[in-house]
Amino acid sequence: MNSETINNDPIQYPKIESLTDYIKEIIELRERLISDGRSESLFFRGQSNVEWDIRPSIFRNSLVSFEDKIIQKAIARAPFEFNNHSNAFEKLTKLQHYGLPTRLLDVTMNPLVALYFACQLANESLGNISGGDSLVIENDGVVYYSCAYDESIESSRIQLTSSVALKEINKDTTLKKLKENLLGNSHEIDPRNFISIIQGNYFVKSNHSNDRLVRQSGAFMLAGAITITEDSDDLWNSKVQKSICSVNSEFSQERFIISGEAKEGILDELDFCNINEATLFPELEHQMSHIKRITAKQISDLVTNFVKFESKTNEISFDTSELNDTAFEENTIKTIVNKYVKGSLAKDSILIIIKDTAKFTDWSKKESVLNILVSNIKRKLAENGSANPKETASYIVNELINSI
Repeated sequence: MNSETINNDPIQYPKIESLTDYIKEIIELRERLISDGRSESLFFRGQSNVEWDIRPSIFRNSLVSFEDKIIQKAIARAPFEFNNHSNAFEKLTKLQHYGLPTRLLDVTMNPLVALYFACQLANESLGNISGGDSLVIENDGVVYYSCAYDESIESSRIQLTSSVALKEINKDTTLKKLKENLLGNSHEIDPRNFISIIQGNYFVKSNHSNDRLVRQSGAFMLAGAITITEDSDDLWNSKVQKSICSVNSEFSQERFIISGEAKEGILDELDFCNINEATLFPELEHQMSHIKRITAKQISDLVTNFVKFESKTNEISFDTSELNDTAFEENTIKTIVNKYVKGSLAKDSILIIIKDTAKFTDWSKKESVLNILVSNIKRKLAENGSANPKETASYIVNELINSI
């Protein structure tokens, strides 16, 4: 068990070391909720680092101040992608799917999917005290849950709150102006009720508009986070501002801590249950990534580095009977090679090159064959450190031709 103090009360959190531990805790949670007569839905979120708070991506690095501009630019870049997404919430879900920061938080109805995300690596490197290699410590993960009623994507509260994301709000924007931008001048609503809606956080079951949401049993939490600077004389004249906040309070204080050391083992157990990158992400890049991961786990023997074969023949057997009518004596060849080449290994290699070339009929009369012969001798000279390999190779070949 892992403990933490909240409001001066120690809270015990189960420490998960295996898939069996986790399923046991989830079953106990379900039984408690049934025993209490709860009828809400369960929403789960897995995070790979227990130290992180819970917040939508637009609430990081003050991006929310550019929220409407980010969305406008994204839609302008690919307008045809959003033709069939008529309402604001559907636009946000599509933007979220493609990685744009939004005020949506991904959650899931499947506790095993949440566990998968909690087991992703979030390594932290600590310098070795002795100055050697860094020591890699894997952070504990965490699975949060919320027992809450879900909202329909068509509900007025969801449409109103998600529409706020598309609107520009500056320092002069009043509550009345925001209401008119969202609902029009003729719509009547109590200002306190309006504030309650735009400041609310809502769990929304997905309409499964893409394959990834289906595979992950995906849902969302939509965050309001609109700060009201109250005007005591006229509430409608109060100033409004987009703000940032964590949404930790929307989840139960109870959570499941995933041991950092157990993450790899739990991922293997989830893989056995067909919960893995390939099944949760339909995109081809994730299919390939999963294949790479499981293949790496199957490697047991190290593969040696490539070594190119090199012939190390020290004795040359030069059979003049294999030469054609235009060939010349072995002693003549050796004399010419000895004249220009130092080092026995280089000499032997060049003698082989010349012998192989002399097997061709009329080799000495073919320009292309002579060019290849020069090139091969030059390469061998260069390998053995000759100062002028090209010039030396040309001298050897010319003298060979003159000797025929």
